[in-house]
Parts: sequence; C-alpha cells; structure tokens
Amino acid sequence: MRHALCGLLLVLTFNAVAQQKGLGVLDSAKRPVRLPSGTIMKKAQVSIAAQGEFHPAGSASVPALLYDASDFLGFYLPTTNEVCEDVPLLGAACIRKIALAYYAPDIDGDEASSPVVDLTITIRSWDGLECSTPGELLQTFSISGLYDDGAWLLIIDLTTPITVPGSFYFGTRWSDDRVGWIIVRGRPGNALHDRSLNSFWNQTFQGCYWFGGEPPANFYLVLYGSYNAAFRIPLDDPSMAQALDTIRATFDTGSGGYWHYPLTRAPDEPTLWFSVPMSTAEGGNHTIYVNMLPFTPFQRTFQVTSEDPCNPTVVDIQLISGDLNGDGCVDDADLLSILFNFGTGC
Repeated sequence: MRHALCGLLLVLTFNAVAQQKGLGVLDSAKRPVRLPSGTIMKKAQVSIAAQGEFHPAGSASVPALLYDASDFLGFYLPTTNEVCEDVPLLGAACIRKIALAYYAPDIDGDEASSPVVDLTITIRSWDGLECSTPGELLQTFSISGLYDDGAWLLIIDLTTPITVPGSFYFGTRWSDDRVGWIIVRGRPGNALHDRSLNSFWNQTFQGCYWFGGEPPANFYLVLYGSYNAAFRIPLDDPSMAQALDTIRATFDTGSGGYWHYPLTRAPDEPTLWFSVPMSTAEGGNHTIYVNMLPFTPFQRTFQVTSEDPCNPTVVDIQLISGDLNGDGCVDDADLLSILFNFGTGC
C-alpha cells in the first residue's frame, strides 16, 4: 500500500467552546482528548480497491459532495473500539472518495512520522433513526501503514466505488488505543435534510453515545460521489469561480415539492458537480432553476433515465449571462421570456 505525503493542509486553531463531558456511560479512558496546542494537520492520500459490493469499473466519475462534517473542535477520541458515525443521505449513493481526520501521538517513540497505524473501516446499514442498532455489515476494508506523530487528513480514493442503499453507519477501528478520530462541531442542517444528529454508535459496546457540551459534535468525515442524477457546471470563466459562493440550484422533486440546494465545488476540481436522487417515474421529467450572481438565473427541463448512482444521468449547465432558458445562447427566446414575465412580482 502506498501512502503519499502531500504536505501541510491547514493549521488547526482551537477554541474550547464545547465543554466535553464524556460519552454516555463510556469509561474515562474513552473520553475525548484535546489535541496538542499548535497541532498542524498534514495530508496523506491512498488509493485502494476494497472488497464488497461495487459497481463495475469504467463508469463516469462524478466527484459531487455527498456529506460534509469538517468543522474542527480541537478534540479527538482515542480508542480501539469500533466507533460508528451515522451518515444521513438522500437516497442510494455511489461513494468514490472518503476524507477523514485522525490524530496519533508518536507511537513508536522515534520522534518522526512513521507508518505504524492501521485502520479498519466498516459500513453498516442504518434505518435513519437516531441511536438505532446498526443493521447488516455492507462493507469492510483495512488500510495499513498510516502515519503517527500528528494530525492527519486521510484522503481515500476508491478505485472501485462503493454503493450504499441510503443512510448508513460509517465505522472506524484503530490499531492502537492512543489513536483516534478527530471530533468536529456537528453537521449543518439544510433544506434537503437534517444533518444535526450528534450521537454515534459504539459497535464494540453495542450502545449509543453522544458528546456533552454545546455545540453538538460529530466526527470528521467528508464523502464524494453521486446519486442517480448529477449536474455539471464548468468554471472556466474566472468570474464564475469568484461567484461560486452565491450559486443556488432549485429543482422539483417530482412530487409537487422543491429542493433548494447550495452548491459546493470539490477541492481541485475545475468543474462544479452536484448530485441528488431523482425519480424516473412518469418519464423522469424535471425542471431545474439555477441562480448564480452575477449571471442571469435560468430554468431548464431535463429527463432522468438512470436509477444507478454510479452511472447517473448527467445534466450539463452552461451559465451565460442573459441565457434564461439555459440553451447555451442569448437570443430571441430569452427576450420573449423577459417580455412575458415583465412586471411579475412588482
């Protein structure tokens, strides 16, 4: 297994906003530990082909953000127990990249980063109810030779993606009880679903636990991949990249409702991808409304034909100022749209 050290990622700054008070009835040895002051997070990246239920290779790679819990609190949980974080998803998903953060002291005492840490990852089914018992073991794989002596952001590129049927438990088990998953400030909720659950499952003890203090806390975990519908926006125009923080997409759910989706670009990606599960019923016809300042908002109808999250229906969106119908050009059709709607909302 090759582990490439990619340099420094960011400097952690700590503010003990949350008074950590232990975890349910876990013993004191399994309580959160504050990271050493001035800890610098380093980045390590691995590519693996895990075992289990996978989609055939060769499918279109969509690096859309599926799940994000990455706001540091300055603590970690050292334990060899299997600790499972509940991961709420919108539907069946294809996971292509995993990012998680851990801290390991100088385990072998050589005052240097050494590849002496082993990690086992488990993926178990979850019914979406807080503190419910994990279901079937869907996936497990191990990574050997991770580094000690510091905080590490581990980027796992899955050469063959993992498919999950929906929300699930993501578990870690470390080889040394001095190593632990880094704790973050909880998950933000949004218009799509509530990510605010702050409990986790300890598979070793067969119990549900939570962090004390305020705000709620979870574990550092970011997932990239796709649902069965994916949307691609090229960001080759510098003004588009500058306006990225303003972009919002709204689209019908197919059941009379609408999703409002704030968009985030994956790191080092020249293209903005976002993905949601969408129905293929009644022809799979949907409408998307895209608003990104300073570009003119537009709407477009599209058809979702795929039910496979690893081979999603891909919809290309070319943002051009003045292009109201999203057909890639500014013409009479856009002018007519303005005229027909002139005065609306005044």
